[in-house]
Amino acid sequence: MSELFSGESSSGSAADAPTPEQEAALQYLGLAPAGGMTRAQAGALIAQAEASPANQERLRAWHRDKYRLHPDLFAPPPRSFREARWWQSRISDDGLHGYSLRQPSLDQTFVILESLDRREPGWDQEGGPRREVRFMNELATLSPELCKPGCVY
Repeated sequence: MSELFSGESSSGSAADAPTPEQEAALQYLGLAPAGGMTRAQAGALIAQAEASPANQERLRAWHRDKYRLHPDLFAPPPRSFREARWWQSRISDDGLHGYSLRQPSLDQTFVILESLDRREPGWDQEGGPRREVRFMNELATLSPELCKPGCVY
């Protein structure tokens, strides 16, 4: 048996207990062993899981889902200029997904992304048109002045 689970180095103090973030990750990954473990043991177990090729798909899912499942523990990463520019460029003169909206400024794009991140952590982790529809709904709601005549949202 690995010393990771032996508990030999566990002092039992609250300071040595796994962090809430570690506990959430271990539970999601299905790696929480019976009985207590130390923060160091939890960290080693997570590192071991991260190094295993068999766990890569589940880890990708964790890094996508943790913002939605535990918004009190994990704040979404800050948006980059490049990412905001990409979202801004998605809206052409013809609109997107039936929306008749003008292209937002870069500042408006950041506001939209931050609003969605606060309200729906992980909203952009879904692929396909659903995330774009969420973005467009938020854009139409927060910046109605960008609606062209006959704007539908």
